[in-house]
Amino acid sequence: MARAATSTEQAARETAALVDFDAAVFDEMVWAAMMSVIRTIDAPTELIATFLGSDPTTDFAEVTARTDRLATAADQIGVLDDLAAARTTDIDLREMVERYQAVIDPIRATLETLGSGDIEVISAALTDDDELRRTLAPATFRKRLERALARLRTSWRSRHEPL
Repeated sequence: MARAATSTEQAARETAALVDFDAAVFDEMVWAAMMSVIRTIDAPTELIATFLGSDPTTDFAEVTARTDRLATAADQIGVLDDLAAARTTDIDLREMVERYQAVIDPIRATLETLGSGDIEVISAALTDDDELRRTLAPATFRKRLERALARLRTSWRSRHEPL
């Protein structure tokens, strides 16, 4: 039983890392779009920094570094080349967004295969939400979580690479 709990906890951490990575890629895409607009209008960095209250170049570098860290944490090293292609500054905004979407879409497609019950139990585990746990016996909650994570892992592997 302890081994199953440890395995379930590990799968929950992997799922949380994947969700965090998905959010980071989206944030980076928004920042990259903003940086593209700044380059297009050839706005002085000082003016933009005054408007934003911080240096956008530094902020964007921090966002990309965070995305790279989360890619590693989510065991998504394989997408770093795709991210590098999206980060290329000599492409137009539409192509840049398409390249970021190519990274985001497989993650979202996998997460969207989960049923509402799977999402409910995984969310409860990730956020330490006791409401669902109180309505179920501990063994029932653990089994539902194990099954939901197994379905997520199977879906990911069938579409992409091991989770």
